[in-house]
Amino acid sequence: EAVKLGETDAAQTVAMCHEYGNGTAADHQLAMQWYLFCIQGTEETNIKAQCMDGLGRCAYKGSNHDYVQDKVPEDFSQAAYWWGRAAELGVKDAMNRLAKLHYRGRGVPKDVVKAKELWGRAAAKGCEEAKESLRDLEGYSVVDKLKVWLPTLLVALLLLTIVAYFAIQYHEMSKDSWFAKMPSEDAPDEPPSS
Repeated sequence: EAVKLGETDAAQTVAMCHEYGNGTAADHQLAMQWYLFCIQGTEETNIKAQCMDGLGRCAYKGSNHDYVQDKVPEDFSQAAYWWGRAAELGVKDAMNRLAKLHYRGRGVPKDVVKAKELWGRAAAKGCEEAKESLRDLEGYSVVDKLKVWLPTLLVALLLLTIVAYFAIQYHEMSKDSWFAKMPSEDAPDEPPSS
């Protein structure tokens, strides 16, 4: 009803329901139609960008969904096209996904430099996955490695100290134990006292 009244946000919501299978059967082809309808019917850049990101997701997945019965293949070049348009409009998740396509060479020529640039832009907008991808690509800094390993090393050192303390205490106690004072079999018998 809302779509009939010209409410394009409703078209986006319907598209997402079809994409994810919320309240209806998952159908990426139908979701793509709704996303396109929304793009054509709205002037709001943010909604257009989100719909372009949705189109990229649907093209990337094809019909790979738990409940989808048809066999529509993935279209990585179409996904790259839509994510590229969404990335131009500032969608950080689209930048991150497009960077992955460039990094792997899916639907676009393999280009690690372009992937790094896109991940940098997405990371600057706050995309945690892009930040992690950049760290994986560039390697972890000494500070990042210390943040991970320092707590582990401190715990290991603490445990070693505790074990050493109890080993020393056990050694000291064993000197005074009745077992240590027993005569050994190799020791000569003491003559009886007269």
